[in-house]
Amino acid sequence: DTAKLASLISDAAKLKYSGTPPEAYRERINQARDQLDDGQDGLADKEEDGDSLSLIAQLATLFKTVEILGQILKNQYSSIERDKKANILNELFSGPLRALTGFYEFINNNPDLLVAEIDSVLKNHHKLDDEVERKKISRQIISRLIQFTSLGFIYKASSSVGSDTLREDIHAVVKSKGTPAFQLIELGVLLDSSNPIPREFLRKLKENTEKDVVALSLINMLVVRHLYMFKTSEQDKQWLRSKLEIDLGMQHALDFKSSKTKRLK
Repeated sequence: DTAKLASLISDAAKLKYSGTPPEAYRERINQARDQLDDGQDGLADKEEDGDSLSLIAQLATLFKTVEILGQILKNQYSSIERDKKANILNELFSGPLRALTGFYEFINNNPDLLVAEIDSVLKNHHKLDDEVERKKISRQIISRLIQFTSLGFIYKASSSVGSDTLREDIHAVVKSKGTPAFQLIELGVLLDSSNPIPREFLRKLKENTEKDVVALSLINMLVVRHLYMFKTSEQDKQWLRSKLEIDLGMQHALDFKSSKTKRLK
């Protein structure tokens, strides 16, 4: 369901990794979370009126359900039968993917409308009169919207079950499904730790999704997040440079030279 989005994603800029140390990056993330934390769990204090929940209420309920199921699996791992764990994992992964499918359908059905809306904002509020430039920026914004929304749903599913004890069960569920979407969630699980880059898994997933622009962009984003969050060996960075379209940048070259000089000393 991502084929029609390819033309929009193609306008996204290449991902870059600045080389910021994981400790400094995690500190910035924690500070941002503290500033945004209002003490609420995201759920409404009272039931909404009407027959159906608002989009925000639906998403809040979905994410909270995913978190709760993940906590149950991690905290009650030994007391839950394997078949039940598989069922819970399947539902936990399928929920965010169904929501993401709905988002893709909306984009697919309204591509011109989105471009027009953003174009209007750029023209009327930001006083950007160059029509060609507005169209270009509009498409770039939509590209990032698709990428980061996709990453949000995939990462929500993977981060909720981040536990070494669940790795075997996760792999079994993903293997039984055999879809790139489930495999992306497993990649998110594997990369959400300080373990070495899962090269073979990453290589196969990239080969299986080489014609899917959205999937490839998600692979790159999950890898870049890992580089920022966890210390990564020079060997893994060099391997990633050769396999993925990620700009490790001048900072990486300086890091490499610095570490090499230290070894020589």
